[in-house]
Amino acid sequence: MAGSSWPRRLRAAFFFLASACATASMAAWPEKPVKIVVPFAAGGATDVVARALGQRLGAIWKQPVVIENRPGAGGNIGADLVAKAAPDGYTLLLASPAEVAINEFLYKDMAFDPKRDLVPVSKVASAPLVLLVHPSVPAKTVPELIAFLKSNANGTPYASSGTGGPQHLAAEQFRVLTGTNLIHVPYKGGAPAITDLLGGQVRMFFGGLPPSLPHIKSGRLRALAVSTKEPSSLMEGVPPVADRSRVSTSRTGRACSRPRERRLRSWCASPTTSRRSRRMRRSGTSSSRRAQGPRRWSRRRSRRSSRRSARSTASS
Repeated sequence: MAGSSWPRRLRAAFFFLASACATASMAAWPEKPVKIVVPFAAGGATDVVARALGQRLGAIWKQPVVIENRPGAGGNIGADLVAKAAPDGYTLLLASPAEVAINEFLYKDMAFDPKRDLVPVSKVASAPLVLLVHPSVPAKTVPELIAFLKSNANGTPYASSGTGGPQHLAAEQFRVLTGTNLIHVPYKGGAPAITDLLGGQVRMFFGGLPPSLPHIKSGRLRALAVSTKEPSSLMEGVPPVADRSRVSTSRTGRACSRPRERRLRSWCASPTTSRRSRRMRRSGTSSSRRAQGPRRWSRRRSRRSSRRSARSTASS
């Protein structure tokens, strides 16, 4: 009995040491600088949030937090970089809804699967979009903007931070619901979009609030509405867009994600079944009732054959 207890004690000691080492390694993290990848250009809403977050986390972790901008393909380039990084917690992605929820429905071939390759860590921030126009646009309200856009038969160019992003979808919803003619001009982030809006190359932009606020306060851009149900405390006097048009409200959020560990999975596959069998399974039909199907078919065949024989006898 004493000899047989040694393997148990050895296994218990092994698991104790393994758990202790794991706890110690977790407690020591991070042991080196942490990189946060921003999948858009520097100066945009995602970049502003990432730099504020990195400064705070660096003070807590006692390690440098490096912000790396990898713009392009609507955020897919930066997200793909994080998805293929080592799953050690030292490469993080400050994600927007585009690369983790929208792009998979817009791009035919994506180099990564956000549900498979990325793990959500925490929701970081949420901010409304602001309907911005260049000061040369003769509109100070949303109805005046709609009238101005409809009067321009050649179309009005508007900016977005990338194809398929929240800014693009908000502007397209505005175009469809108001019946206006808008021309989409995509950029690699909110910062270059605001730069061209300031220069007058584009006339309208559903921009993020953090990078837009200084230009609104300075008067270089005009804010007509915010994309929230209630007025924003940061934008006093600017009404919600739903109050001035039929456009619904929306927000854009930022979340922190990390690469998922590659693990083998076992999948249970079954051949495609008929529509009738799927309906029977959903309705809870028992297997004994399904087994009665061939019997019913045989009874029908026997009745048909008896009718044929009766008809042939009558004709003869």
